[in-house]
Amino acid sequence: MWTLPDLARPDPQAVDKARVLLARRLGDSKVLVGEERCAAYATDESLIDAPAPDAVVLAESAEDVQTTLAVAEKAGVPVTPRAGGSGRTGGAVPAAGGIVLCTLGMSTLRDIDRR
Repeated sequence: MWTLPDLARPDPQAVDKARVLLARRLGDSKVLVGEERCAAYATDESLIDAPAPDAVVLAESAEDVQTTLAVAEKAGVPVTPRAGGSGRTGGAVPAAGGIVLCTLGMSTLRDIDRR
């Protein structure tokens, strides 16, 4: 098992603010909170030992992704993108907590805006 460097977690007040805004805008069913509900999103196939994220957003649309990124940026909370969690390099592991943005529920890619 690998371990990550000791990184500072985001400000707890900023995380709480982001969680409340995300739940309000996306709905409670798309925002997971609590270590028990979020622990599965702390690992991928890399075997890196990481802390559970502070929240997990289960995105189902581009609008969910946009909302999550806008709220997180405004609050200063890091976002870790995740799909199936099958990567072996630790890219889906939330190194310092924050929000995991799970896109597994998004079934199609319609367009890419390269701006």
